[in-house]
Amino acid sequence: MNLTALLRWCHPGRWPRRVIPWTGGLFITVIAAMAAHDIVRSYHQSVTATRDELGTRARVIAEQTARSLQAVDVVLRHLTEQSRLGVLAAMDDRSLHTYLSQQAVGLIQSAGLAVLNASGQWRATSAMFPLPEPVPDSSDLELFRVHRGTCCDIGLYIGEANPGQLDGVWVFPITRRLESSAGEFAGIVGARGRVDYFQEFYRDIRLDPGTTIALIHQSGSLLARYPPRDGELGKHLPYFEQLLAARAAAQEPLQISDPIDGVDRFGAFQSVLGYPLAVIVTREARVALTPWRDQAFGTGVRTLALSTLAVALIVALLRHLRRLDTARAALETSQERYPL
Repeated sequence: MNLTALLRWCHPGRWPRRVIPWTGGLFITVIAAMAAHDIVRSYHQSVTATRDELGTRARVIAEQTARSLQAVDVVLRHLTEQSRLGVLAAMDDRSLHTYLSQQAVGLIQSAGLAVLNASGQWRATSAMFPLPEPVPDSSDLELFRVHRGTCCDIGLYIGEANPGQLDGVWVFPITRRLESSAGEFAGIVGARGRVDYFQEFYRDIRLDPGTTIALIHQSGSLLARYPPRDGELGKHLPYFEQLLAARAAAQEPLQISDPIDGVDRFGAFQSVLGYPLAVIVTREARVALTPWRDQAFGTGVRTLALSTLAVALIVALLRHLRRLDTARAALETSQERYPL
């Protein structure tokens, strides 16, 4: 086949006219499919990045919480040992207040130490001396009933957040059982965990917009949160069950909908090792997916522009072919008339 024959075979007029729009449509479809694939892939990448970031933050904060509680527990263990040796029972109220004040030095995560006698009445606290009249009575509190009702030491007890009996400051109790030298129940020793200490720590992390950190009790009640939300401390976290269900189903990252404000969030759940607490870090889905939306919008605009250009070229090509057909038909008519 010589060059002239090849050019004639490749001439658009030899091919059915419908092949051109079909080829163009296939080209546009491929472009759109590739763009859709990129958008879906970038979505999963954004979700994975959010999961990794929230999970890392949750683990770091859970570790910090465990270290803070361990520091308090070291002091409480020491005081329980002093009780078994009879040291605490031998002190008068002023001496015990001074002793507790010395032990509380450096425990910035605590709002003071306190000792309650076997009847549930406050004996001394590092926060003030003397105690106000009437002396606060905690015998009806769950933490006291738990320690008194056991035949042996249950270890460290952490309760739910509540306004303190002495000053109304929001705290959560961290307590241990006291026993006499004879092994009998002698009361409890406790520290008042500062809610504001944890919330200020979360604030200093400088969270990204739309991100929240919450410290919760295993019962689901809120111990601390940043940004703080008025009226939620000590109450059941609304989406706690959602998080547990999502975690049990191995959904990563956890996705929840806050029933209070109706905001969809990504979340990371991390237990505090050795304690009945957990850290939850969440981020609004709208904020987390903002970079992905921007990228998806740019991809969509580029795909639309390229598809529009392809359509315009196809239309221009079809018009050009029609003009060629018209010119060819006119030429053939002229050639037929010329011999006549």
